[in-house]
Amino acid sequence: MTGGVVRGGDLAALRGHHVYADFCSGSIWAMPADRSASPREVAGQDSRRMISSIAADSDGNVYFLVFGGPILRVAAAS
Repeated sequence: MTGGVVRGGDLAALRGHHVYADFCSGSIWAMPADRSASPREVAGQDSRRMISSIAADSDGNVYFLVFGGPILRVAAAS
Protein backbone atom coordinates (compact mmCIF):
# COMPACT_ATOMS: atom_id res chain seq x y z
CA MET A 1 0.00 0.00 0.00
CA THR A 2 1.06 3.53 -0.74
CA GLY A 3 -0.70 6.68 0.37
CA GLY A 4 -0.84 10.21 1.67
CA VAL A 5 -3.21 12.86 3.03
CA VAL A 6 -4.87 15.29 0.60
CA ARG A 7 -4.49 18.82 1.95
CA GLY A 8 -5.43 21.11 -0.95
CA GLY A 9 -5.72 21.26 -4.71
CA ASP A 10 -8.98 20.91 -6.60
CA LEU A 11 -10.09 17.70 -4.86
CA ALA A 12 -12.47 19.21 -2.31
CA ALA A 13 -14.25 15.89 -1.67
CA LEU A 14 -10.94 14.30 -0.63
CA ARG A 15 -9.42 17.14 1.45
CA GLY A 16 -8.44 15.83 4.85
CA HIS A 17 -8.64 12.22 3.67
CA HIS A 18 -5.86 9.68 3.64
CA VAL A 19 -5.80 8.37 0.05
CA TYR A 20 -4.04 5.09 -0.58
CA ALA A 21 -3.67 2.52 -3.34
CA ASP A 22 -3.00 -1.19 -3.65
CA PHE A 23 0.14 -1.68 -5.77
CA CYS A 24 -1.02 -5.02 -7.22
CA SER A 25 -4.68 -4.32 -8.04
CA GLY A 26 -4.56 -0.56 -8.63
CA SER A 27 -7.61 -0.03 -6.39
CA ILE A 28 -7.70 3.36 -4.65
CA TRP A 29 -9.37 4.10 -1.30
CA ALA A 30 -9.95 7.15 0.88
CA MET A 31 -10.52 7.48 4.61
CA PRO A 32 -10.84 10.65 6.74
CA ALA A 33 -7.44 11.32 8.31
CA ASP A 34 -9.12 11.63 11.71
CA ARG A 35 -10.54 8.08 11.21
CA SER A 36 -14.10 9.31 11.76
CA ALA A 37 -15.38 6.96 9.07
CA SER A 38 -14.44 3.64 7.50
CA PRO A 39 -12.32 3.51 4.34
CA ARG A 40 -14.25 3.67 1.08
CA GLU A 41 -13.17 2.84 -2.42
CA VAL A 42 -12.93 6.02 -4.45
CA ALA A 43 -15.68 5.73 -7.06
CA GLY A 44 -14.40 4.81 -10.49
CA GLN A 45 -10.82 4.65 -9.28
CA ASP A 46 -9.84 1.06 -9.99
CA SER A 47 -6.84 2.24 -11.97
CA ARG A 48 -5.48 -1.21 -12.89
CA ARG A 49 -2.02 0.36 -12.59
CA MET A 50 0.86 -0.40 -10.24
CA ILE A 51 0.86 2.81 -8.17
CA SER A 52 4.23 2.95 -6.46
CA SER A 53 3.85 6.31 -4.72
CA ILE A 54 1.44 9.16 -4.09
CA ALA A 55 2.79 12.70 -3.96
CA ALA A 56 1.59 16.31 -3.79
CA ASP A 57 2.97 19.57 -5.13
CA SER A 58 3.13 22.90 -3.28
CA ASP A 59 -0.45 23.74 -4.39
CA GLY A 60 -1.81 20.51 -2.90
CA ASN A 61 -2.44 18.77 -6.22
CA VAL A 62 -2.14 14.99 -5.93
CA TYR A 63 -0.12 12.74 -8.23
CA PHE A 64 0.08 8.97 -8.61
CA LEU A 65 3.48 7.66 -9.65
CA VAL A 66 3.04 4.51 -11.71
CA PHE A 67 5.76 1.86 -11.58
CA GLY A 68 7.61 1.92 -14.91
CA GLY A 69 5.18 4.45 -16.33
CA PRO A 70 3.77 7.94 -16.20
CA ILE A 71 3.08 10.36 -13.38
CA LEU A 72 -0.68 10.96 -13.25
CA ARG A 73 -2.24 14.10 -11.79
CA VAL A 74 -5.46 13.34 -9.94
CA ALA A 75 -8.27 15.69 -10.95
CA ALA A 76 -11.86 16.12 -9.87
CA ALA A 77 -14.44 14.59 -12.21
CA SER A 78 -15.99 17.15 -14.48
